[in-house]
Amino acid sequence: MLGYSFESVYLMLGSDCNANCSYCLQKGNTKKQKFPDKLNYKVIDFIELMASRYYESQENTPVNNRKYFWVTYFGGEPLLKFDLIKEVNEELLKRGVIFRSSIITNGLLLDEDKVNYFNKHNFVVALSHDGLYSKKNRGYNVFEIVDSNVIMKINRLALNAVLTVNSYLDDIIEDYLNINEKYSEVHNYNIEMNIETFLDTGSCNQEKLDDFDYDKLYNQSYNLMMKYAKGNYNDKTLPSNNLISKYIKEFILKVKNNINSTPERGGCYCGRKVLNLDLDGNLYSCHNSSFPISRIEDSINDYFINLGCADRRVNVPPCEDCYVKFLCVGGCKMVPEELDEKYCKMQRAFYGGFIKALCDWGENCD
Repeated sequence: MLGYSFESVYLMLGSDCNANCSYCLQKGNTKKQKFPDKLNYKVIDFIELMASRYYESQENTPVNNRKYFWVTYFGGEPLLKFDLIKEVNEELLKRGVIFRSSIITNGLLLDEDKVNYFNKHNFVVALSHDGLYSKKNRGYNVFEIVDSNVIMKINRLALNAVLTVNSYLDDIIEDYLNINEKYSEVHNYNIEMNIETFLDTGSCNQEKLDDFDYDKLYNQSYNLMMKYAKGNYNDKTLPSNNLISKYIKEFILKVKNNINSTPERGGCYCGRKVLNLDLDGNLYSCHNSSFPISRIEDSINDYFINLGCADRRVNVPPCEDCYVKFLCVGGCKMVPEELDEKYCKMQRAFYGGFIKALCDWGENCD
């Protein structure tokens, strides 16, 4: 893997999970695959090399604009492998590798000891929680199972939600603002917030997706952006206003960054800027996949050839005429072509409201 710089690694700890979310896109993609459960220390060597190369690539970047190399722990449910997380983290620290860590978790196994460890090592803990109707989506509400005081102790808490037939934008934001109010009282700063659309890879059992109210989502997206445009969130003394403002500014920045570019399929840059790696050194096109495309010992040319072959969206017609391409950036390569119509309808509902509001807000929207 010589001659190329990646900005982060998703360390895939396996597909085992202690939850059974109705819309889990890994069902059928990873459940059949047995992932390694013992750490090959060549993986540590490799992460160390990737971090070093990433920082070398930033040598000509102004110091204030330089970013950290990230290691993200991913499952299944990564807390099932908490001992392995500690083993990787502490070996990297022992070697003096400069990096930042995050974990994406359902949170059901969180306790005070784990939170103390994550705080000590400056982890971002991204908790999967779909707002007011999370229990309907996932079969549980983590804030009802885990002591909420323990969750509130997390120094760097992010909340991740998925838009489904049970959880719409307003419902998610309402709950997130309530959580953030309590969190900001403890920490004097806000949670991070991420909201994504439902992805049907052909293996989910979200059987009522056809009942999704796309107009409702579109209108909620539009109204949220227009409230921002009208200055409804200008009072920065309110934590909720800061949270919403940051969320919307990220959308606007994404549009600005992508408005003059042609979207690539798999706009998340998975496999191109982000490496997906298991404990034995196998590389994957996506952290939600179960089929290795290469190994850490292979050449960068072979890796990218195999990555292109693994992209199921490569033959999908181009997005040039789609008005949400600046936010969707080509979509998710895990969605097969036969489900494109449903996928694109969801993207246009979610992002379309934001785009229309931007156009109504501004004067030049060609």
